[in-house]
Amino acid sequence: MRKVIYVSEAVKGFPVDLAGEQVKIPNNTKKFLNGKLADLCRIYYKGIPLDELFNLLRGSYIEPIQEDGDIWSGFLTGAEGRTTFELAMLDNNSGEYKPVKDCVLSLSWYKMPSGKFEIVAYLS
Repeated sequence: MRKVIYVSEAVKGFPVDLAGEQVKIPNNTKKFLNGKLADLCRIYYKGIPLDELFNLLRGSYIEPIQEDGDIWSGFLTGAEGRTTFELAMLDNNSGEYKPVKDCVLSLSWYKMPSGKFEIVAYLS
């Protein structure tokens, strides 16, 4: 059964101190998440599936953040585009979220003639 962690459950430490200590996503976690992201990219969507992408990350206590260190909030528009999301990860020692070093969520999308979206998403 898939566990979904909602933002309301994971707000301690926000906004993240961007100038403070950074954490690194463990290689095995990054590999696991990239495999799951690849699975999501095999499906076509009626819209850009941000909820699915973000909930997958939240299952590993990773949260997309804005430039000010707060939880990412917004929407994406256009028939095609690309963006990256800065990330924060729960630090087990402090129990707070800290910015992730050397890794972002990369997302690109394209609206096909059928009206459905094709996406490519990965942790770089």
